[in-house]
Amino acid sequence: MPATTLGEALNRHNVRYNTANQVLQTIGLNMVSPFLGILALQSGASPLQVGLLSSLPAVAAMLATLPATGLLRRIRPMRAATWLFLSTRAFYLVLASIPLWAGPAAPIAIAVAVGLMNLPGSAALLAWQAFIARVFPFGRRGAAFAVSNRWMAVAVTFTTVVAGWAIDRLGTPRGYEIVFAAAFAVGLAEVWALRRLIPPRRVTERPPTVPVRDVLASRPYLRYCTLSIAWYLAWQTPWPLFTEFQVSVLGANALWLGVLSLTSNVANFLAYTYWARRSAIFGNVPTLGIACVGMALAPLAMMLSQHLWELALYNLITNIPNAGVVLLLFNGLLETAPEEGRTTALALYSTLTSAAAAVAPLIGVALLQTFGYTLSFGFDALCRVAVGYAFIRLSRPVVHPRSATA
Repeated sequence: MPATTLGEALNRHNVRYNTANQVLQTIGLNMVSPFLGILALQSGASPLQVGLLSSLPAVAAMLATLPATGLLRRIRPMRAATWLFLSTRAFYLVLASIPLWAGPAAPIAIAVAVGLMNLPGSAALLAWQAFIARVFPFGRRGAAFAVSNRWMAVAVTFTTVVAGWAIDRLGTPRGYEIVFAAAFAVGLAEVWALRRLIPPRRVTERPPTVPVRDVLASRPYLRYCTLSIAWYLAWQTPWPLFTEFQVSVLGANALWLGVLSLTSNVANFLAYTYWARRSAIFGNVPTLGIACVGMALAPLAMMLSQHLWELALYNLITNIPNAGVVLLLFNGLLETAPEEGRTTALALYSTLTSAAAAVAPLIGVALLQTFGYTLSFGFDALCRVAVGYAFIRLSRPVVHPRSATA
């Protein structure tokens, strides 16, 4: 068989199993993540403990990123990703068992388990990125993930609503135990599909290690990191407030949280193409700034909502700019990071933004306890507008130091 035909057959094989892997991962995550907040609240969690559900995973990501980068220099990415993803998905069983043994300590046990889950989870993501870069050459990567993204959107559409309905139908805590255990079974299938991927044989040079001080010499990169830290603070500060407001004030149950997650994902899916086209015309960073300003609508919509159906309708609008932020944050980083030392730049960026994401939910809890929901949401909306405007002002032509572009 000609080499070209063999290459095409291998690419079709990898696209098929990459799609299966991504869809199964999406199903498993959406059977667990949207319902952790309400499980904690039903177990008696305080606002601070709800905030830890967002804060501790960010701490774990911060602690895991740089050691994982060193680990990948010694262990093959496929092997590392396999065991790290298995370790991460095993925490679904830990979460399922907490109502059985934790008693009054259940809220803090849930927060700690979610934080610990992100130690292997963050390292698994880095290993997966390194492995996928070998499986799909740059020219084929976009087409491969366009296929998986379409099927992931279909999976999200049904998973959250069905999982929420099942939890409510089976009751607390039995519903959570069964759904989370089922998510672990899906996770095993996800890892099986990952193991079926076959990277083409080719020799790649290992990029040289560049000191952090040389990376920080790039002023565009340093400015972008600074604004990204400010954005993560403004973006994730109200997250525990959102969960508390939906459950305690608007009276959401697991099914309603599934519906709210569904409307958010539908808006994201429909808006990705719009933001991709806009960034191609106006550039990544200025378009990112506009999307950040638009995300000020989310806390305002939460503040104005009196009923869950109103919030679900608002989600179809407020998550349109969210798609732009998710898409363009990484694109803007690649645009501003120096060519030499890019691996170091990406790892440093991940560590800094994880530190901001760890602090932000605790700030949100403090704002809630001091000012209440209305003022906290309004203040966060102003912060999002300010950071978005700063990104727009940053969007002058990017000029790297001579050493970075040589």
